[in-house]
Amino acid sequence: MSENKVFNFLKGIGCLSVIFIHVKFPGKFGEIISLLCQFAVPIFLMISGYYAYKCNEKIIKKRLFKIIKIFIFAFSIWTLHKVAMVILKGDSLINWIITTFTFKSFFKMIIFCTIDYAIPLWYLIAMIETYIVWYFIIKFHKNIVQHIYIYIILLFTFHIVLTIVCETKNFDWCLKINFLSRTMNWFLLGYSLNYMSKKKIKEIRFKFLIFAYLLGIFLSIMPTILNTSIKFSCVGIIIYSITIFVLALKIQNKSINKIIEYIGKSLSLNIYIFHYLIADILSFVFKKFDFKNRKCILFSDFSFDLYSYILLYLK
Repeated sequence: MSENKVFNFLKGIGCLSVIFIHVKFPGKFGEIISLLCQFAVPIFLMISGYYAYKCNEKIIKKRLFKIIKIFIFAFSIWTLHKVAMVILKGDSLINWIITTFTFKSFFKMIIFCTIDYAIPLWYLIAMIETYIVWYFIIKFHKNIVQHIYIYIILLFTFHIVLTIVCETKNFDWCLKINFLSRTMNWFLLGYSLNYMSKKKIKEIRFKFLIFAYLLGIFLSIMPTILNTSIKFSCVGIIIYSITIFVLALKIQNKSINKIIEYIGKSLSLNIYIFHYLIADILSFVFKKFDFKNRKCILFSDFSFDLYSYILLYLK
């Protein structure tokens, strides 16, 4: 397929948005910014599904092994980083290994795609599981397209119900993370949008897309602004994420910003793997050395204290 410049732009914006999801601004403002950045992962997944269209099992297998290699590399970096942090803090390395690498942690990684000391890697784990399932679907069930819309509806229903329950009840975040509700649904949606004729995509009016985008934004931030008892932000996130992707399909040959496009095409993976790790290192350095003898920590539990940061350099 020809290169989609808008996809590269979205990947660039997306990988930068992931930073604001993990390294948050304080208060409700930070919560709203995080919600507005939640389109990032769905965009990456829809792009993967979009480019999986008409790919045979050999190509899917090749992509699967590529993701596995990336995961092994990222997992190794994160593990070495954690070992170094444990040693620098003076904790027992043996005790950390014994308590970390257990059957429970392995079960958690497979079912909930979560590694406690390397949270961002959930995406790679979920993608590996998605591609494994997709490989067998392509190999043994080639008529998947005939029923794909039913699967998409079922998976998104599962996603919405699970997310609303977990966020409303304030359950551990990992309970809403699994490849069925977090990756396979978006992957199949991206695939189906490539299956649709380009004529149908072009017939969708910009006015409708703008309205859907604004509606999605409103629904995503309303539970935070109004502090509603039921947390249904995921509904708005789904709406505005799909809208952004469809808009990208309508203007796919347009170059928006070459710098962001370059970031999306060449640097997005590295930013995704290393941004959280760098925040952890900075947090340790600022806490350890009491930066400029001031009680200001740039990253505190991966949260960005903007006000303290500004005051630090103004005084």
